Amino acid sequence: MPNLKAGRTAWPRRLLPLCLLLFFALALDTALHKSLTVDEPVHLLRGLILWQTDDLRRQTQPPLSHWLIGSLLFTEPQMPAVRELLDWPSDRRSSLAEAILWQSGLNVERLTLLARLPIIFTALLLGALLISWARLLFNQAAQWLVGLLFALSPNVLALASLATTDLVTMATFVATIFAFWYFWRCPSPWRWLLVTLCLGLAIGSKLTALLLLPMTLPLSYVFWQRQRPWWQPGLLWLSMLPGAALLVWALYHFEVGPAAGLPFPVPAPTYVRDFFTAGGHVERGHAAYLLGQQSVEGWWHYFVVAFLVKTPVPTLLLLASGLVLLVVQRDWRKLSYLAFPAGLFFVAASYTRVNIGYRHLLLVLPLAWLVGAAVATRLQLRFVQVALVLLLAWYAVGSLRQHPHHLAYFNDLVGGSANGYKYLGDSNLDWGQDLPLLAEYVSEAAEPLWVYYFGASKPAYYGVTVATPASGEAGPSLASANPPPGRYAVSVSFLQGMVLDEPDQFDWFRRQEPVGHLGYSILLYEVPARAPGEWIAHCYDPAPLVDEATAGRLLGVENQRHVYFDCRTGWVFPQGGRQPGWYILPAGDEPVGAKSAFREELQLVYRHETIAPNFAVYYWPGSDNLLTTLTAGAGQGTLPDGTPVDLPVLFDETLSLAGYQAEGATWTTIWQVAQPAAALLSVAGHLYHDAPAPAVVDGLSFPGNQWQPGDVFLQYHAFDVASYDFLETGLYDFVNGERLPFTFDERVETRLRLYPPEASSEG
Repeated sequence: MPNLKAGRTAWPRRLLPLCLLLFFALALDTALHKSLTVDEPVHLLRGLILWQTDDLRRQTQPPLSHWLIGSLLFTEPQMPAVRELLDWPSDRRSSLAEAILWQSGLNVERLTLLARLPIIFTALLLGALLISWARLLFNQAAQWLVGLLFALSPNVLALASLATTDLVTMATFVATIFAFWYFWRCPSPWRWLLVTLCLGLAIGSKLTALLLLPMTLPLSYVFWQRQRPWWQPGLLWLSMLPGAALLVWALYHFEVGPAAGLPFPVPAPTYVRDFFTAGGHVERGHAAYLLGQQSVEGWWHYFVVAFLVKTPVPTLLLLASGLVLLVVQRDWRKLSYLAFPAGLFFVAASYTRVNIGYRHLLLVLPLAWLVGAAVATRLQLRFVQVALVLLLAWYAVGSLRQHPHHLAYFNDLVGGSANGYKYLGDSNLDWGQDLPLLAEYVSEAAEPLWVYYFGASKPAYYGVTVATPASGEAGPSLASANPPPGRYAVSVSFLQGMVLDEPDQFDWFRRQEPVGHLGYSILLYEVPARAPGEWIAHCYDPAPLVDEATAGRLLGVENQRHVYFDCRTGWVFPQGGRQPGWYILPAGDEPVGAKSAFREELQLVYRHETIAPNFAVYYWPGSDNLLTTLTAGAGQGTLPDGTPVDLPVLFDETLSLAGYQAEGATWTTIWQVAQPAAALLSVAGHLYHDAPAPAVVDGLSFPGNQWQPGDVFLQYHAFDVASYDFLETGLYDFVNGERLPFTFDERVETRLRLYPPEASSEG
């Protein structure tokens, strides 16, 4: 009779390799579908140089990842010798990479896959390690849980399918933490050797792995018992360092030479040089994008946001549950080996302020899975079983639906990957990986399509013609505030402005909803028609923010009327606001006119504020009843003797007072131009109370030499008074101070009193 019990314990172990096979299939398919990302050409070049020449000069990080990336490139029979390339004597790595990839006639897809395969294999080793560690920590159910989390992780699949250093760093980092835990549970010479080996490989993978040194020393004391000497764990930890250093030196082929200005040669001088170079990078900072903002200095909360929006929600829930459970159980040893390294690295990453991607936080994720796997110890509880099944189903559906666009994954907390461009950029989303999708889309497009692609791959290799953001070549000149009609494919990196000399060049598109996407990294927009406009109104700040030619290029128009005014003390509507047009205003201010009845009709279409000059462009669609709306309920004026005067009142056949508004001690007078002014004029604003001397705020925001019949402008008079009776206003000659007359009942007057609309209506 078969041993059913033995079969029941054996079949899960047989099925566990399926997790690794599933991961391999997804990672391989992703690697085949994605084009070279921004960092990969240089990584591929460094790997090739190491295997062909042993030259370490072009390294900027420890070489373990590059040894792996270049390990299969020798299978390409037509691979050129790097020493024979024209740019070899120089340090132009990008030129060398371009010569290998795009000028040698090789199959780029094949080269890319050869560079990516070793990283996929490294990820499989990491998966096997995590599955084994989960069983040793908890039980077989935890082993399954971690296996599924690993196999379907969009974050790991994204970087396991790319030829970069991030996955190798994560794998060796986690392996080192595991080896320390494994050694201190039951010390032995073989386990000591395993720790030394893993520590050396980790330090040889990336400079940030040096954090393992201060991290693992306190971990050495977690299993320490009081009956043992206090110095024993520290001494054992110290004994591992020479072997690890020797392994790192071996990765550099035991090179010896001067470094960092030292007067004597040192082992692995390239490593020493790269260490100080990386320190300078941290001090200089790096351009980053977060929640619509750009910064070189970074944000302390960048990685907090990145972890919350790019980690699958089921993983976050499992992590929180596992932490609570381990604390309740007071299992401090497991917490120490899992939560302490993750937390310390999280803090260190946030401190550096080099905010260029979730990938710098990736090694926290496997430790989070292991913490979450603690819930598998409570599977005897029915609600835990149900909750776990639901979470895993949610996790699997989300990951498989995302495939193969794992790099651009964002979780359900922010509405999924379609909204990711609103939160993060760079390697979190757009690394130039979706050029094959773009090529397919372009080949099927039946209408004009303007392509703005960012990436390291050559669009021409895929048969794609692109427009450059700087010049608009191969397409229309991009009028940034009023683009021409058509369909646009815009890389998120351009949309966010991270890689442009003019970071706000695509701000108009930021204010539109895309009609689709390609792999979430390239957004599609439909522009049905160009907005019409008859005029452009410039606010002084204190001079015009852009010249007329620049304004015309910005809006894609020419021969429009240009008017100039001070938007802080007034507002202007050329042609009475009947025709559409644009306002160019200081970027940091809300339009003063927004306090008036036309607030909802002004449309912010473009903002240029990342670099000087800072300005915003608002569109006025035109209105046939603007003056009626502005002057509704304004009331009457009076002569000094109290005689009521109906508005509008025409001053000297030049300008008519059409109405007024009062809000507290701020008055707005509304004027309409009858004909251009013959002299330099100003508008009087004299606010009277009990005292004979009035509060005076005179001025003219819209100079008379620009007036054309039908123009409407508002003049603001802001007084610093607590109470008042009436405003006296009118026009006067700015040069000689004489008041301009108006005619009422055949009487020639120069003074007109205005009362608050409420007082006027009551009177």
